[in-house]
Amino acid sequence: MSEFLLSNPSLDELYLSDNPFNEQDIVYIADALRHNTTLCRLDFRFRDPPTNLYLLESAIFDSTSLNAAYYSNHHCRLYLDGYDRMTSIDYKFNTYREPKLNRQKKIYTLLSKRNRCRENASFFEQDGIGIKYIPQILSLLKPFSEHHLHHYDGIRGEDEVKPLSIAYEIMRDWRMPELYNLDQMDED
Repeated sequence: MSEFLLSNPSLDELYLSDNPFNEQDIVYIADALRHNTTLCRLDFRFRDPPTNLYLLESAIFDSTSLNAAYYSNHHCRLYLDGYDRMTSIDYKFNTYREPKLNRQKKIYTLLSKRNRCRENASFFEQDGIGIKYIPQILSLLKPFSEHHLHHYDGIRGEDEVKPLSIAYEIMRDWRMPELYNLDQMDED
């Protein structure tokens, strides 16, 4: 199954209900899902679900870093019936037809989560995000501003903050001398 998904077949939907998947099968399917760009729906129904189904969710939205979120699968919508989700991912992802919007939603969600504790700037350091990427990151927030929500049928989650709050936090807490190239100005 995982080799089939890795080959990126022209398959839109895959229903794998009531199949006896074990823990190792889920590892392989999750790995394949990270690389598949054609599958739009993966549907599992379990009577006795494996304990590592969180790996499938992680393939859809890896929230460990901005880079991991960026490289998650933005095409496939995951349905896991019979699985009591105990993870911290409380959102429905890959609901937009455009993978670009799905990617933006995940990055916005991750920035919102970090914004509540004013942690974005420190995570940029950990994630290895340089100052030159800040304008691009801020532009990813645009579809979730008040003005654009109606264009994308977007609904901000209860715990997601307004994009302006994220932008303000980043600009306030980021390394200002580097932002304004003050070191370079001193040399001139």
